[in-house]
Amino acid sequence: MAVSQALHANLKAGAGKKLAAITSGLGSTAQNGGQRYAYRSSKAALNNAMRGLSRDWAGDGIAVGIFHPGWVKTDMGGQGASFTPEVSVRGLRKVLGGLRREDSGKFFSHDGSQIPW
Repeated sequence: MAVSQALHANLKAGAGKKLAAITSGLGSTAQNGGQRYAYRSSKAALNNAMRGLSRDWAGDGIAVGIFHPGWVKTDMGGQGASFTPEVSVRGLRKVLGGLRREDSGKFFSHDGSQIPW
């Protein structure tokens, strides 16, 4: 949040006017399956903060995207994860590139599907 707020003037002056927050699908309250309570709580807090920011900055024309990279084969995701970091990044770039102001504050997966709150 502090970094986002520090960059507010730059975003207002920019051409693209997009802010991306990388979070996790585990931050979805609607899909909360339990366990990993501290991690889920921290991601839910980020998601809600960004959603609030999207509303506060709507008048500035800034779109705030909230993105879940998916279950990625990393040290954290493990080798049993669904796909590589390259697949995740390629999808995230596409979704962020297509982000419109009316999408601001929505929660998206790397594949462009919307995640319920």
